[in-house]
Amino acid sequence: MAFYGCSGFSGELKLPAGLTSIGYGAFYGCSGLSGELKLPEGLTSIGYGAFAECSGLSGELKLPEGLTSIGDSAFAECSGLSGELKLPEGLTSIGDWAFAGRSGLSGELKLPEGLTEVGNSAFDGCSGLSGELKLPEGLTSIGDWAFAGRRGLSGELKLPEGLTEVGNSAFDGCRGLSGELKLPEGLTRIGIS
Repeated sequence: MAFYGCSGFSGELKLPAGLTSIGYGAFYGCSGLSGELKLPEGLTSIGYGAFAECSGLSGELKLPEGLTSIGDSAFAECSGLSGELKLPEGLTSIGDWAFAGRSGLSGELKLPEGLTEVGNSAFDGCSGLSGELKLPEGLTSIGDWAFAGRRGLSGELKLPEGLTEVGNSAFDGCRGLSGELKLPEGLTRIGIS
């Protein structure tokens, strides 16, 4: 929470090249910061609420290769961030509400191989995301409302064999998804709608 709620700061947020981790609430609510958010190569983790409610940041959200985890609410309600959302290879977890309220994000939602967890409401409010939804083989958990309301998603929904949990309303309102629904043998929990 290094700069948590510091709404008096202004100017462009320039992150140093050697930065490897952005922690819990680091820039949460810093509404005076502006300019394009450039995440440095070598960054491996973005913590809980790191950029939540940073309304002044703008430009395309580019996630660097090597990023392994995106924490809960990391980019929630960052209204100025836009562009195609490209999730890097090597990403293993996407936290609860990680991109919630990001209506400016667009493009095909491609989940990388190696991803094991998609948190609750991870993409809630991301109305611009579209395309065929392909779930990677290593995915074990899909949280409540993870893809709910994503009407732009399409194609056959294939649940990976290693999937153990599908949360409440995980695909609620995803009208473009199709195909034969085959539930994996190892599934231990299916949420309620």
